[in-house]
Amino acid sequence: MSNATAKDLFLRIKTYLSDDAIKKVVTYSFFGLLPILSGFILTPFYTRFLSQEEYGELSYFNILQGYAALIVILGIDASVSRYYFEFKRNDRVLKEMFASAFQFMLFFSFLACCAVFFIKSFLNHDIPDTIYMAIIGTTLFTVIVVTFINYHRDNQNLNKFIVYSVLLFVIMSISSLSGILFISKDAEGCIYGRLLGMLLLALGVATINYRFFFQKFSVKLFTKLMLFDFLHPLFSHWGHLRFVRPIHDRKDLHFKRSSHL
Repeated sequence: MSNATAKDLFLRIKTYLSDDAIKKVVTYSFFGLLPILSGFILTPFYTRFLSQEEYGELSYFNILQGYAALIVILGIDASVSRYYFEFKRNDRVLKEMFASAFQFMLFFSFLACCAVFFIKSFLNHDIPDTIYMAIIGTTLFTVIVVTFINYHRDNQNLNKFIVYSVLLFVIMSISSLSGILFISKDAEGCIYGRLLGMLLLALGVATINYRFFFQKFSVKLFTKLMLFDFLHPLFSHWGHLRFVRPIHDRKDLHFKRSSHL
């Protein structure tokens, strides 16, 4: 590659990265992923204080919490992000949408609780129920924080979005390590510490944004959220498994038979 070509490529990349839209995408993506990276970044600390067996238990707890959080996060994106721009021009309706979406998220959290106890019935029975309750509690408190993170992301309040994302990352990291150091030097200490940290963070976020919790609740919007954001994905997934997948399987079988002829 000649110097002129390399210089031209460098200028193209610089121009591409200097675009405001690209900067925003990179910024929102980085700080959106930051809380998720907490467990990965803390892995060396976990292995420093936990034995292999205890770290395995912590990984098991994280899997359960991940399943519960996945249901919650999907519901948050569906209810808040999907309808935000539809109601953005009317501030009153926007707040009504937010209140309805938040209560819809509490319903999703209830489903997450049921999912955790359903999964645990097929897994290790030696773990006390208090651990499962702590996982559920952490998921419920995460609803409040993540809902406002996504709300400020959609509203393009970059500063508030960054503050909430960094707070979530810091609180999750500090509370997890503090639980191991001061509550119990095992996986249970990490879970209880994370629960306490998320409780404090959720209380702080809810106190700052308390007005959002007292908006008018819309039965019509809640029903719409239920029909299109909860039932629709379930039926779509069922329809894919029931109808679409067999068609692809038959095509694959026909292709394999044809290839042998």
